[in-house]
Amino acid sequence: MSKPVNRFWIRLLLIVSCAVPAWVQDDPVDFDALFLEAYQVLDRAERARMMEAALALRPDDPDNLRFEYEIAACYAHNNAGRPELAEQRYQALLMFESIMEKYDYSGYYVPELPDTLGKPQILMLSAALRAATMRMFDHREHDRGREHLVQGMDWVYETYDRRRSDWLNAPEPVWPEDLPKTYANDYDRFQVLHLRWERHLEMARRDAVLSEFEMEEVELIVEHYGKTFGQVRPWEVQGIMRPVIQRYPDSPIAAEAQRQIDRSHEAMRQSGEFDHEGWESMEQAADAMEQHIGSPHREVSERACARPTMTSVEAEHEPVAAQEPVAAVSEEDEADSMPVAAAADAGVSPPSAGGQGWLWGGLLGGAALLGLAVVFSVTRRGATPSPAGSG
Repeated sequence: MSKPVNRFWIRLLLIVSCAVPAWVQDDPVDFDALFLEAYQVLDRAERARMMEAALALRPDDPDNLRFEYEIAACYAHNNAGRPELAEQRYQALLMFESIMEKYDYSGYYVPELPDTLGKPQILMLSAALRAATMRMFDHREHDRGREHLVQGMDWVYETYDRRRSDWLNAPEPVWPEDLPKTYANDYDRFQVLHLRWERHLEMARRDAVLSEFEMEEVELIVEHYGKTFGQVRPWEVQGIMRPVIQRYPDSPIAAEAQRQIDRSHEAMRQSGEFDHEGWESMEQAADAMEQHIGSPHREVSERACARPTMTSVEAEHEPVAAQEPVAAVSEEDEADSMPVAAAADAGVSPPSAGGQGWLWGGLLGGAALLGLAVVFSVTRRGATPSPAGSG
């Protein structure tokens, strides 16, 4: 029969063998902390490599949007004005366009106003704007840039229409009649909710449902939409912006387009060359000039704003990856644009995802089981009766 001390050691080894693997496992990767750590690195190329290494640990995650945007921004900023690194800048363009196609803008919608520039929907708007400007100014592809900007305006209008509807149709918070208001903390929270409901309703009624960060993107997108037509005479702005107003009626986008028209009318008025014609307004003067001289910009703008979505024109262009970069990158600068797989060779160690912890846990657990087998063997040997006549 086994001795009590042997049963104690058997139980102890069983407990240790089960607990050791969980004890030595590494903590889950904190991607928020990793993002902040990488963002504090001053060298943009190094920062991009750290974020690429982090992305390798969590592929196909919706929260990777901010990592990919920051990597693209690092490549774009780090090589501005450096022709020898044009391939890196082209890589940034492809990443901005990939963000537009890969992620679902609607899936990031929230009814509350975004309070920072780092919110996913604002990052996608910024990616559309930056891809458009790089297509326009780096590659002289104004049509492609215009398509990106129309997509950005479509996204903003979707958020505007959806948030306005949510705020207008939100039910009024009501305090239960059978619940006394002596519950101070609960009633205070109820009052906060009711005040927020009142504020949202008032803002929705005056179409103020976009945050200051979203409005900044709207102003830049509409302004650059006009720049996709190149050098434009003041009286042509009206014909360019009217299709935008018709596509997004009674929205902040339409209001910004109207401001662009008003500025062009002011420029016409200050020039003085339209005063002697007897027109009642600068709007009438612009219409008359367009009919008299003709402008292809209005037709182009009407076609651009008639397209239902960005995806409807994708077949008209070759895949982006098939285009040639503007310039080749030198061997010295090749390390600045290395992929994620080469990040470890550059001295950037990807954070552990727990694999090493399970390895050590398996080894220690195996050692515990081996010790258990030895104890069990000794126990059986000690419990076996001695042959007759021995001793």
